[in-house]
Amino acid sequence: MSSVEMMISEVQTVFEGLLQAVSNLKKQQKTISENDVLHFLSLVTVFQRKLEYYKESISVFSGRPYFERTLDRFKEIISYCQTEKQLHTKIVGDSDAYTYYDGHYYRDDAEGVIFETKQMLDRARHGSISAVDRSLRYIDDMLHQEIQTSLVELYGDLHLLANLAIFPIEERLKIKSQLADSGFKQVVEYLEIAEENYSLTPPHLKDTLSNCRLALESIITILSNGLGIKSTQRFSVDMGALQNSGFIDRETKDVVLSMWSYLSMKGSHSYSTVNKESMADVDFGLEQTYRVIAQLLTKYENRNKNKAPA
Repeated sequence: MSSVEMMISEVQTVFEGLLQAVSNLKKQQKTISENDVLHFLSLVTVFQRKLEYYKESISVFSGRPYFERTLDRFKEIISYCQTEKQLHTKIVGDSDAYTYYDGHYYRDDAEGVIFETKQMLDRARHGSISAVDRSLRYIDDMLHQEIQTSLVELYGDLHLLANLAIFPIEERLKIKSQLADSGFKQVVEYLEIAEENYSLTPPHLKDTLSNCRLALESIITILSNGLGIKSTQRFSVDMGALQNSGFIDRETKDVVLSMWSYLSMKGSHSYSTVNKESMADVDFGLEQTYRVIAQLLTKYENRNKNKAPA
């Protein structure tokens, strides 16, 4: 599971726990105790903290398209949790200590979920069942109307960020499956290690590029052995041998060599600096590694098809 998928799964799990907790409280409406409300407050707090944590963790996407919009989605949902501003107001039939008269009707206001939960706690302590019920309904409305809708939009933007960051996940899975089926399992292992380093919080960017280079070296070694060419473990020499064998043309060899040089300079040399400001370089390295490997794999599969007896 990618880091974005894990993020979405964790946030959604906590949110669904909130919805279930509200449903349970509504069923015991007339017997809600202080401890019940305190437990619910702890769940709301966990939800807010989870959002705050992941809001900071997406900083690795800074500078990419839709990053600012995604960041604003996080801020919006967090605001629904913690704001003390009035979000809703409702006319109530009877007055009590928690209503006010607007000159025509008695009203009760709803603020952010945490603030409203604290109000519900005070209402429960004073045994105002009708006021507790109003707070609970306000919270239920906010969770379903504002927060749930905003979460759907947030999840969509997170998926978009992840898909724009590197080679689309469907293509990556397809290429890795083809590699495994064709006997390039070690190449798959290096690619997966590269992706794991990329998805850490914070990401290990140099390790990502280093493992991309290892993946490229691995496929060349395996291709050479499969074609009966003794590998020298010297990348440029082995690439020249592959060209001389007729497996690749000069242009393809030059592209592969350039990519290998890029990954070596960026990911392996001690003097190279890779940080979140150079995320675009890492995106490029990972994406182009997949593209180069896909090109080599296609040539290998076509060669095997041509050799197959009619």
